Amino acid sequence: MEDCRISRVELYALADENAPPIPWADNQEPLLYTNNIVRLLTEDGTEGLGATMSYTENFFDRCIIESLRTIVPGLIGKNPLMTQGLNNWLGARCTWGGLPAKSPIDIAAWDIKAKKAGMPLYRLV
Repeated sequence: MEDCRISRVELYALADENAPPIPWADNQEPLLYTNNIVRLLTEDGTEGLGATMSYTENFFDRCIIESLRTIVPGLIGKNPLMTQGLNNWLGARCTWGGLPAKSPIDIAAWDIKAKKAGMPLYRLV
């Protein structure tokens, strides 16, 4: 597998303050949603994007992005093309958000892998 290394990780929690809340259930207040985005950049400039959404009452959610701040420093220097090894590493990390918080990193690594292979991700596997 090609030698490829993560050189930078960017985290974004994006929400539209003007978007109407989403009705969720009869016994709950309508919920606001936040797009939690991870951007992985490699040493050669390849970019991978992954995201997950979170839903909360009253205020927009930054919990997933904040929980990732504790583990993203460990991503620097890792090979995103080694998706199984990266997934194993993520699984062993302790973070409040659990798998929903870690999934955008995995998705971003697969995005890089597909770009390096020169094909759409859905055809890669």
